[in-house]
Amino acid sequence: MDHDRKHYLYPLPDGRFLDIHQNKITNALPYIQRRIEYYMPIETVRVDEVREVISYIRVNVNRPCSAEEVNALVGQIKNLLNDALDHMQKYEHYMHDKGDKK
Repeated sequence: MDHDRKHYLYPLPDGRFLDIHQNKITNALPYIQRRIEYYMPIETVRVDEVREVISYIRVNVNRPCSAEEVNALVGQIKNLLNDALDHMQKYEHYMHDKGDKK
């Protein structure tokens, strides 16, 4: 694991440098963090449910819209999608699993 290897250069009085490599980590925090990330559940939703909500959105424009009206419409669509995601059934997926937990 070269990314965990520390490398130090110390100047010597004669103008040369002393090259020192430290191969081991003296702090367990990086290992602990990787294990926590590995077992931490990730919230997921079903893609078909999200697509169903997106297909529900209909916009019928029968006149030119102002910039404020377009911004308001986009804001309403964002709120609808966020609200739908908040109320969808959530599943837990773990990095160490081979498939979804349902």
